[in-house]
Amino acid sequence: MNKKKRNALLLLTAFLGLLLLGVLTEQGRQKIRIVYISKSNEQSIDFWHSLTEGAAMAAEEYEIDYTFLAPLKETDYQKQNALIREAIRMKPDVIVLSPADSEKTLKAAKEIKKKGIPLVLVDSILKEEIADCIVATDNVKAGEELGNYMNTICKGEESVGLVSHVKDSSTAIDRETGIKNVIEAPVVDQVYGKSDYEYSYEVTRQMLQAHPEITVIIATNEYATVGAATYIKATEQGGKVKILGFDNSVKELQMLEAGIIDGIVVQRAFDMGYLGIQAATSIAQGKQVEKRIHSGFRLITKESMYTEENQKLLFPIWMD
Repeated sequence: MNKKKRNALLLLTAFLGLLLLGVLTEQGRQKIRIVYISKSNEQSIDFWHSLTEGAAMAAEEYEIDYTFLAPLKETDYQKQNALIREAIRMKPDVIVLSPADSEKTLKAAKEIKKKGIPLVLVDSILKEEIADCIVATDNVKAGEELGNYMNTICKGEESVGLVSHVKDSSTAIDRETGIKNVIEAPVVDQVYGKSDYEYSYEVTRQMLQAHPEITVIIATNEYATVGAATYIKATEQGGKVKILGFDNSVKELQMLEAGIIDGIVVQRAFDMGYLGIQAATSIAQGKQVEKRIHSGFRLITKESMYTEENQKLLFPIWMD
């Protein structure tokens, strides 16, 4: 090969290399960017740990540019609102949000829509229907499931105490509604544990001291369930006061196995996180998605917790 041909070949190779680099750079710029703003970054809470694991798995499988933001406590709506505005400045293709408060998060969430960024809600909803898609448990039906189970195991004259989590949380409101829709016993008191174990323990103590006639406690999330059940265990009232609750932390499963807790509604938290990112990715690609996607739930009792199907639900990551 003469010098002239060799130089031409080198120039062609360099040109093709630059062209390929440009294509790869353009592809890099086109990578879908999604920000997920959760309610809580408290990884000791099994529900949020499972949900964020599901979201992270979907982000990896769909090869998106994924950013996770969250306050430490799920009651910290002010920090979450600041994170929403931070996410807006990042100009992602889609923002996924688990609202800390159905009303107090609304203004910040509306700013997402004003900037033309699609919004997917996961786990919780807002006072107004502004989201492009909602991925969540059907919390009214989940509450009804738990309430109906109470009716089957309580045959006498029962009095119910309700330990909810956060007063203006959509999940709390919907679960309370579902429970009250179906239970055949009066709710003599309702307290809020502020999604805190110790506070839930304390309000349970105060409620039972004020209303010793209470024979059933229904709790609406992991914090409330663990707090209430821990008090019942500490005061040796297991069997005398029945406990029904939500979620499937290790502590809850231990107390379910021991008979302190009588039944729990287990959400498919891992699926919820995965489906939220999946829906956001589809929206970014211009695809149509369902307005509401129910991620599912199941009632688990001591008798049913050992089936293979339920073990996979209770331990979704470790039994994959």
